[in-house]
Amino acid sequence: MEAKNAPQFFTQEDFTQLAKFAKQPKEKDNSEHQQTYDYLKETYNKVKYWAEQTQHEIFPNGIINILLKPTNQANRFEDYQWGKIYHDSDSEEEGILAYTVGIHRNNFVIKIDTVGLKEADKKRQQYYERRGDENNSDIVKIVPSQQVLDKSWKYLIDLSAAFITSLQPAYKELYNLLVENANLPERREQKTIKENNMPLNCIFYGPPGTGKTYHTIDRAIEIADQAFYDENKHEREKLKQRFNELLIKDFEKTDGQIAFCTFHQSMSYEDFIEGIKPVKPEQSGSVYYEVLDGIFKKICLEANRSIQYSVTIDNVQNSLTRELFEDYYYNFSETLPEHTESSSPVVLKTKENYSFELFRNTADSIVVKAGDKKTNLSVSCSELAAVLFQNKKPTYKSYEEMILHKILENKGFQKSEVDNRKKNYVLIIDEINRGNIAQIFGELITLIEEDKRGGQKEELEVVLPYSKKPFKVPSNLFIIGTMNTADRSVEALDTALRRRFVFEAMEPKPELLDTKHLLWWFLWKYKDDDWKDLMFQEREREFYNFFGVDEGHKEAIERAWYKMEEEDMNLQQIALLDEFTFTGVNLFKMLSVINSRLQVLLSKDHTIGHAWLMNVYSLSDLQHAFKNKILPLLQEYFYNNYAKIGLVLGQSFVEQVQVNKSLFAKFTDSEETANDYEGKTIYTLVDPFALEAAAFKSIYE
Repeated sequence: MEAKNAPQFFTQEDFTQLAKFAKQPKEKDNSEHQQTYDYLKETYNKVKYWAEQTQHEIFPNGIINILLKPTNQANRFEDYQWGKIYHDSDSEEEGILAYTVGIHRNNFVIKIDTVGLKEADKKRQQYYERRGDENNSDIVKIVPSQQVLDKSWKYLIDLSAAFITSLQPAYKELYNLLVENANLPERREQKTIKENNMPLNCIFYGPPGTGKTYHTIDRAIEIADQAFYDENKHEREKLKQRFNELLIKDFEKTDGQIAFCTFHQSMSYEDFIEGIKPVKPEQSGSVYYEVLDGIFKKICLEANRSIQYSVTIDNVQNSLTRELFEDYYYNFSETLPEHTESSSPVVLKTKENYSFELFRNTADSIVVKAGDKKTNLSVSCSELAAVLFQNKKPTYKSYEEMILHKILENKGFQKSEVDNRKKNYVLIIDEINRGNIAQIFGELITLIEEDKRGGQKEELEVVLPYSKKPFKVPSNLFIIGTMNTADRSVEALDTALRRRFVFEAMEPKPELLDTKHLLWWFLWKYKDDDWKDLMFQEREREFYNFFGVDEGHKEAIERAWYKMEEEDMNLQQIALLDEFTFTGVNLFKMLSVINSRLQVLLSKDHTIGHAWLMNVYSLSDLQHAFKNKILPLLQEYFYNNYAKIGLVLGQSFVEQVQVNKSLFAKFTDSEETANDYEGKTIYTLVDPFALEAAAFKSIYE
């Protein structure tokens, strides 16, 4: 059992080092801390080997998950190391239960444990009730280190494999307790296909800075990969990374599910659906024209392929034409016997191991005899060609799919193991209100309605004007638009579009700028950094000075943070910060007052979103936000009417200078003209970087 590359077996020193600085913060400049950290990383490699070998022994198709980091999110040394073992990839994706092996204090521990569940989660509490006292539980095996250290890898792995094997009935029982009607493959399918009341067409609308694009990314991932979204909904970096993975950058080379475009005044039907465009081959200087698909048609075809039958040709250089396929069909049918009692037909089996027979029909079709049916089915060349070239759904799916593969295999084509599960696709249209909707969508504005989509009761199909091919919009394509209400109000939007989209308002949420909320996000943002790092300490100092936190508060807040970290931090724990008062700049009050004034002077559509202030953690950050975001927007809102900007922000932000006629040059007969400008007020904006915190507080005080 022991592999050639097996690490040294566990020693007492592993447990000594594990306990040496347990629960203590790792200090960056502490050489002893670093030595222990490096040592424990090697110990974690032993735990990894232990988990891998145990998994190979009992779950050949299983998977392990291990962090290999001796410190936690708050950079404190842990007093345990563990690896998670899943019997297949589906159970890992579920993120509820796992078999675990690891070392804790002075013991080896093998057990069933919950994973991916918060401490307060009801399912986790149910697990604790089922487990009972860990030291006397039938799903936990605790072995003192002294019983194992004089043994070998084989002993430990055999022990672990035997115990985990005995746990499998308890695992199923516990899983059924935590998840009603548990069925891993079925549940995974449900997470792959978004089958709920989420609208197929929606538009996020609101003033600038309200998080329209932010929520678009979240919604797109929730539609395309719900399982990933459910597990990582609070991990912004992971969501953005997954979004980039799913984003289609080249329709010819990717299996992504999200496409992105922006509408503008010159966007046309030819760009969006299809049109005749000039093409210049790389090896020729001449230019010719052909019908090219636009982004909407391309993603519709991609979405349609995921729910229709398709054959992938792996080993043929030239693409298969309909004429060539017809030759293949008739050549194959000629090899089949006629339907008589003495003939020996070709027998095929479906995935369900159900057999059917093929015969040649004199009427240019293949006869399918299934079981003892008296009426035999006939499958024609045109029916199979429609499935292959027009993405038509097979009438008799099992039979027609198998015949197709058999015909292609006879000509040397490889059958591809294609994941035929339905996938959801998303088209994001940014600035959807800036395009001429009637011109861009054309006749397809009707086809995007939910009940007019492919496969629905009122399904509609049109023949496209350039390619002359039939076209319909699939039911697994979601369209998400964004629009800035400061550009153009919702009422002015194309009526046909408004009737076909659900509008979701994205309004300013100044409550997200409450100081304790920003403090929580600040600590979360830097949770993986070394808190002893000088750059972090400087940012922390700026934060506390800006928001008015004294040293006593600082220490108490850090204690609250450690409690959050130990309990697996979540948004609800912001309430732990309610007891603290902050005497510095209050961004919540500031944005609330600014928007109240803007609604009176302009409208609700011309306010400022909270997103522009979400990452403000210091005076410098706020100065940058005003300089680069807020002041330019206010200048645009009021067409450089600085007097009104002064009404919004106050005296500190706008300088007033009275004109004296002595400013003008001496000129004959100009005295009367100069008098007209005597006492005129000139307004100029103050550079935000010249302002202190008191000036920003004056906006709302």
